[in-house]
Amino acid sequence: PVIFVSREDDREEMQRRLHAAVAARFSGLLRPDQRELLTRNLHIADLFGLRNARLGGPMTELICESAQQIGGSGLIVLDPLGKCL
Repeated sequence: PVIFVSREDDREEMQRRLHAAVAARFSGLLRPDQRELLTRNLHIADLFGLRNARLGGPMTELICESAQQIGGSGLIVLDPLGKCL
């Protein structure tokens, strides 16, 4: 599973971009079960509009709790990393 933490875009924009990226990369080559697997294993944490959402303290706890709820994660993406530091 992947947790995608977004500081600049809201959840709807992130989903739109990720679906467009998958469509552009795989161009109809994914079976329905593969598409469902991608959707099930991608979790978006929308921090758009939150002030002072910095890595450390509450934000780190939120990411760790999210990872535990989904049974661990293989990758955590902070986008953009500079705004989280």
